[in-house]
Amino acid sequence: MFSAHWKIIVPIVIAPSLLIYIGQLLLATKNVPAAVVAGVFMIVGLVVSIAMSPAAINAIHRLSTESGVVLTFKEQYRFGFGMFWSVVLIAIIQTLASIGSFAIFVIPGVIVCVYSGMYLFARVIDGKRGFSAFNESFSLVKGRWWEVFGRIIFLVLFYIVCVAILTFISFILSFILGMALAYFVTNLITSSILGSLALIYVYRLYLALRASRSADVSAGGFKKWLIVFMVIGVLVMIVMPFILFISSF
Repeated sequence: MFSAHWKIIVPIVIAPSLLIYIGQLLLATKNVPAAVVAGVFMIVGLVVSIAMSPAAINAIHRLSTESGVVLTFKEQYRFGFGMFWSVVLIAIIQTLASIGSFAIFVIPGVIVCVYSGMYLFARVIDGKRGFSAFNESFSLVKGRWWEVFGRIIFLVLFYIVCVAILTFISFILSFILGMALAYFVTNLITSSILGSLALIYVYRLYLALRASRSADVSAGGFKKWLIVFMVIGVLVMIVMPFILFISSF
């Protein structure tokens, strides 16, 4: 799929990285006006990165299911920004629940992350909002946690190996192109190609889970645990600055 549609998928995925990198280049000039512009580029890049995920997932889904469909960069980002605030909401839920679960111990954090890992695909592909996206993710993974965990570990290891190879290539290129340009080239490859392949991989995993899901899974208990972990996450974020402040004396 990637080889056939990379001309639309890669620009969507790479856009935030390009904006942030331009900001970094301007910031490196150590010029005050340039630093202000750099800040604007980096903030815009972060905002675009939120819209990028639904834009890219929707593009991958449409290219997989609609024969002969022609997509445009502008059309996909219009879709992505249309989901902006709902994605922000579920990202906040995921972040707080992750902080709360990892604060207790690593294992609960890993368990929660695997069960909730499909929430963004549930939002974009199946239109699930808020906690419903997490309930959908849980119902897909329930009973197959280890299988999903194994596939995620495979993806992470593949990503680490590729990044290690690209880092070595960047080190070699730095003697030819200079450090900044070598970093730019390898960063673009990482964000565009590896990022696109990772999304396609998880998308296909999502479809496989959805096609073989159990019909009698109740996700009510998982929602309650998410809320508990979110509360713990909020408390950690409130208490941690005080702990750091006191420990600094």
